[in-house]
Amino acid sequence: MRVLVLGGDGFCGWPSALHLSRQGHEVVIVDNLSRRNIDNELEVQSLTPIQPLSTRLQVWRELTGKTIGFERLDVVTEYDRLLQTLQAWRPGAVVHFAEQRAAPYSMKSSWHKRYTVNNNLNATNNILSAIVESGLDIHLVHLGTMGVYGYSSVGVELPEGYLRVKMIAADGAEVEQEILYPPNPGSIYHLTKTQDQLFFAFYNKNDDVRITDLHQGIVWGTQTRETCLDERLINRFDYDGDYGTVLNRFLMQAAIDYPLTVHGSGGQTRAFIHIQDTVRCIELAIVNAPAPGDRVKILNQMTETHRLIDLANLVADLTGAEVEHVPNPRREADANDLSVTNAGLLGLGLRPTTLREGLLREVTEVAKRYASRCDRKRIPCVSAWTQRNRSGGAAVAKVGGAGR
Repeated sequence: MRVLVLGGDGFCGWPSALHLSRQGHEVVIVDNLSRRNIDNELEVQSLTPIQPLSTRLQVWRELTGKTIGFERLDVVTEYDRLLQTLQAWRPGAVVHFAEQRAAPYSMKSSWHKRYTVNNNLNATNNILSAIVESGLDIHLVHLGTMGVYGYSSVGVELPEGYLRVKMIAADGAEVEQEILYPPNPGSIYHLTKTQDQLFFAFYNKNDDVRITDLHQGIVWGTQTRETCLDERLINRFDYDGDYGTVLNRFLMQAAIDYPLTVHGSGGQTRAFIHIQDTVRCIELAIVNAPAPGDRVKILNQMTETHRLIDLANLVADLTGAEVEHVPNPRREADANDLSVTNAGLLGLGLRPTTLREGLLREVTEVAKRYASRCDRKRIPCVSAWTQRNRSGGAAVAKVGGAGR
């Protein structure tokens, strides 16, 4: 199948593009390289050395004989070129990673909030509009987030996107209807993902666009089978306070003898998935597309749930690192329960990579190997969710001590 990967130079997009190519799909990456520009803005680089995209693609071709195309294109501002790309290449599927993906970054300032909303919402609407205008039957696969549900299962297992509700009509009759699970976003980033859901519901209802929305948990790990083939293909490892996901940050902190910094009590429960499972889920979604006329297919793309303090203790037990609690820059409950179903992807054949299988390998093969590239000043999380936290310095920590 021909697959267009929007945002194919990023943390999830790059290994997904390689995996799809290796599985025999014809792949073209569309990217404006904005994530590389954000590195320049934040003055921090991936812990792993990232080659220019042209080098990555050349190495892949040399190693596998497979060619991945590339279009440098901004889907937010270059709608006409996006439409022309769809019409010229006629993909069977478009994978949508072309959104600003970090919650802390989205909360840094008024500018970052506005940038995230403008980028993410216009990207999604432009993609959907271009699919409709192209006249092609294109399946859109979108990387969403578990964060659209909020971080509480209110005593019941979170379903895959939809909730059946009962209402009492004016005549006293009981009426049942299935609705999108009520959203409860915790950041501007998560807010844009909840709006994505409404875009999808509308374009699916109005224009019969076939859509799969993958509500993904927090990704951990760095390498996939494809990115391991050559160091020049290596995937990103973000460890800074804005883009570093919590478990990867713990792994890096352990590798450089930095305390594992836990926000608040650490009683917050989150859903997790390994990057290898992410790329497999993307493939499963593509080859199991909804039929014409089907509603938006929503799948929970996660494999495990854990309390953050339990993760910190697990990493500490494996590595001998210390655990340190620091003030929480986010506005969230100090603890929550989270029960989630992921029956959809398991039923399609996903075989999860568990934390206990892969944690120590990540520490030794990635974090320790590239520890010399770490800038310790970038470890603390300084993006605060509220003005009170911002002015009170809730997230500020000493270099070499407390961070995230």
